[in-house]
Amino acid sequence: MFMPVINPNEHIYSLGARYHILSANQSHRQTSHDLMDNNRGIPSTKFGTGLHNLSRKFDIEIDYLIDNHTYFPIYKLFTDSSNYEEAKTALIAGDIQSLMRYLGLVSGEIFETNTIGYCRSCVEESEVLLLQNDHQIPGINICYKHGDLLQKKTVGFKVREYFNLYELLTSADSRPCLEREIHEIDQQIAAVAHNLINLSKSDSVLCYELMREKVLSKLMALKYVSSTGKVKQRKLHTDFVKHYSKEYLIHAKSMFNNHEDTWLSKFLIGKSKRIHPIRGIMLILLFSGIYRNFVIISVFQRIHLITILDRV
Repeated sequence: MFMPVINPNEHIYSLGARYHILSANQSHRQTSHDLMDNNRGIPSTKFGTGLHNLSRKFDIEIDYLIDNHTYFPIYKLFTDSSNYEEAKTALIAGDIQSLMRYLGLVSGEIFETNTIGYCRSCVEESEVLLLQNDHQIPGINICYKHGDLLQKKTVGFKVREYFNLYELLTSADSRPCLEREIHEIDQQIAAVAHNLINLSKSDSVLCYELMREKVLSKLMALKYVSSTGKVKQRKLHTDFVKHYSKEYLIHAKSMFNNHEDTWLSKFLIGKSKRIHPIRGIMLILLFSGIYRNFVIISVFQRIHLITILDRV
């Protein structure tokens, strides 16, 4: 069976959709059978499903598929080590409900169910019709490379809709332009996410525990912690809103109405064992001052988060 060559940074769903085009299968169910050994099986637009089958068919190790062709590695920095490993086990087993539970994902919040994203400039530049891996991260709205607003398309659950990649990339749902300030912050976050997803898979030192330790250390240095060791939550929440603006936080589905029992307070007091990557990046950027420190990171260098946060 002919299998297409997987491209760098190509999302695993894109690979299955390209196989359907290149195989010239007349039936979408035939493509499902070829890839998943199941006439009704469909690859996930998010983390990927049927990894054992895809690993065998494409002769690629499962860990390599996960690390290079899903955005799962970015959660390493924003989910405590125990939950991250359990989530990875669930991903390999195809247990998506457990996977979302361990990562703390709630459909309808920042998590976007069955939505693909693509950059028109990337599609025009590429010799191969494909979906970029980091464009699929929930909450990412801008292409880090071109600065273009990502086009979003909700994919139906029918097998036929899943494999029509050309149609999906030419019939995106209409999206209004973002206000300049919101666009700029989204572009910063997209650039950081692109670098962190690569650092997370190449640097074994990076982890949630280190990230949280450095954030708390930075809070102390910036006088957000009282002499009794208590975080000044009201002040931090107020400064957070002032820094990003109420409009941006609403856009990013991260606004809070008070300083008690919010996603930010739960992270700070250790009540939650995870934080959504977009919110984690927002928190890091708040303390890093200049986001350029993240953007220039080379994935070929072993630069740790501890170095990044200590630059301020």
